[in-house]
Amino acid sequence: VTDSSWEITAYFRSLPADGAKDKEEDEARLWIPTDTKAWMQPPQITPIKSMRCDPLKMQLYLEQPGPSAEAEDPAS
Repeated sequence: VTDSSWEITAYFRSLPADGAKDKEEDEARLWIPTDTKAWMQPPQITPIKSMRCDPLKMQLYLEQPGPSAEAEDPAS
């Protein structure tokens, strides 16, 4: 039996809320072109769940914009 290790990382990334008035507008904001400058901000990666089962280890992370992203927002 070989000793092996796998790491699976999932990311959720969204732009800050800009006053969406309904659920449809809120969902539409998830579809953003990749050349949007907001995607270039450094992410904050926060672990939300970690499971361990040897020899397989699985971890799930949630990625959020860092606090500096709000301070550098030219639109505000």
